[in-house]
Amino acid sequence: MDNNTDLNGRLWDLAPISIDLLAPSGEILRVNHHQAGKLGYQPAELEGGAWKSIYTRPSRETISQLFSENATESEPLVLQLRTRGRSLIEMAAHFSFVDDPTNGRCLMIAKVEAAPVDHQVAQLSQDLDILEGIILSSRNPSWCIEYPEPVDLSAPDNEIIRQFFENRRHWRHCNTAMEKMYRLPMGEDLSQHSVDEIFGRNPDNEEFVRELIKNDFNLDGVASYDQRYDGTAFYVENDVHSEVKNGYLLRMWGTVRDLSRQHRREQELLYRKNQVEAILNGIVDPVLVLSEDGLITGLNAAVSQTFGWPSERLLGERIYQLSEEKDVSDYLLGELLAGRPVSHMMFEIKCRDGSALMTETSAGSYTSNLGKEHVLVLRLAQKPQLAAQRAS
Repeated sequence: MDNNTDLNGRLWDLAPISIDLLAPSGEILRVNHHQAGKLGYQPAELEGGAWKSIYTRPSRETISQLFSENATESEPLVLQLRTRGRSLIEMAAHFSFVDDPTNGRCLMIAKVEAAPVDHQVAQLSQDLDILEGIILSSRNPSWCIEYPEPVDLSAPDNEIIRQFFENRRHWRHCNTAMEKMYRLPMGEDLSQHSVDEIFGRNPDNEEFVRELIKNDFNLDGVASYDQRYDGTAFYVENDVHSEVKNGYLLRMWGTVRDLSRQHRREQELLYRKNQVEAILNGIVDPVLVLSEDGLITGLNAAVSQTFGWPSERLLGERIYQLSEEKDVSDYLLGELLAGRPVSHMMFEIKCRDGSALMTETSAGSYTSNLGKEHVLVLRLAQKPQLAAQRAS
């Protein structure tokens, strides 16, 4: 036996799949250890015997048809083999013809057990159904956008942004919560609509993409400006993750939260803040706003005009740092903390030029969403010099 023949024989016997060589006469010419063991035999027990002894009738008919048609290729076959104990094993098979000088054109069939593969496929299918059910029933809107025309992330930022909005893209997934948030008409499927209808190109969304670029297209809590199907625009917060291969964006997915109520609240608070500032700045007397423990958190324009201190110099300072006498400021704060308003208390305030001005101070407390705060009105007890003169 030459070296090649010996090597082929060893490979045949060591192969982790089932292989046999069948003659057109119906004889098993050769069978490897893997297949013989699967069926409960030693190779020598099968070799020389009839292949009808291990193949079921339908499988024998398939094999006979291959011989008669002299086929050269086909789709993978499914064959059934019978074990020594008469149980059946289903196998996925591929075949090829081998010319044998004694037996003519013989059929070599390589097989792998199909049952484990089928079980894995069934398990994967079941897992997929479970995951899909969890996602679709979730109260958190979720989505996935796919790019059949991938975005080149090696391009300059402006080109990435152009491709992001202009390359072909579509919804790969949207759950029911997502469709409700965007007020899709009843009975319609968001995945059948264009992504541009919701997430089109505008300055806010271009800035959204710039943030994604900075964070490699994986980012939590990034805002975008979207449009519902009823025509209303609203702010949303996205958690975004993506699949990038070889520098190209293939798809991205995430969850989204409606920020419209929060945005309206922020706008309302900003409006009220501006109103309060306008009111404070319209008061002639200096006014200070203190935190519960005496930190200066707000002031009106009259404070700077009267005492010469710029507002940024005072914000964050303690009230006693502005007072000529710390024990007086401590007493004032103690009264307010005890819930007792103060009226017409003499309170001397340091000026920027080193002088001091006596004030007749009235103060009270109120509770905000930041906790307890105090308001001090510092009415001058003596005629002030012009702040501009003191500051010069």
